[in-house]
Amino acid sequence: EINKQLNQYIIEKFKILVNQEPMILDFIGKEYKTNMLQAYYEVKLIKKIQSLSFENYILFDFFKNQQNIIHFKIDKFRKSFLLDVNNPKATLFLE
Repeated sequence: EINKQLNQYIIEKFKILVNQEPMILDFIGKEYKTNMLQAYYEVKLIKKIQSLSFENYILFDFFKNQQNIIHFKIDKFRKSFLLDVNNPKATLFLE
């Protein structure tokens, strides 16, 4: 039941767009670390990525100082984003 509620909340608060199209998030699992919950999701891509956008509002409605980290990796390329209530969106353009 906890996984179901967590997944529903994340799907409402977190969006990924690839080439401006919304993606479906597949829940992989979660783990607890000191004062932190790490949730793992996967997006299956069938076409080349030209742009990748994130909208992350997770816990912003509860904590003013909440920060969310997104790690993106494809092949050898890696990029991380630190999002907060004043900056909840990020976009990455790939060639």
